[in-house]
Amino acid sequence: MNGNLKKEALLELSKSLENDEYFTDAYILRGKILWTMGKKKEGNIEFWKAEAIDPDHPEIKEFLKIIKPEIAEFQKQTNEAIINNDLTRAFILVNKGLSCQPGDSSQLIKRAFIQRKWMNFNSALKDLELAS
Repeated sequence: MNGNLKKEALLELSKSLENDEYFTDAYILRGKILWTMGKKKEGNIEFWKAEAIDPDHPEIKEFLKIIKPEIAEFQKQTNEAIINNDLTRAFILVNKGLSCQPGDSSQLIKRAFIQRKWMNFNSALKDLELAS
């Protein structure tokens, strides 16, 4: 499927979601299309929207099997980097974790901690607001 067809498909799915915001399959399909376009973070966001509606959907269960170990590994590596005071590495890892699960409060708090250490107080505050 070429890029234009994918964009058209995304538009059609958006229209269908305007009519039914609980159309789980539309979110899942949007997520898959975004993944094929190299937009993993955006695709993951769509899957999390679908998960909020129907956590028992078979496609969501498969998504969680894939994404949860990735999230856990990023969290583990982030924690290790913070403990070792390797804040640059921790910042990169926490952002990778957030690309898997945007809005994860524990990751946002870690990022706020790093931002505070770097005296980026406005960014730290924004992350804390998002986490709350």
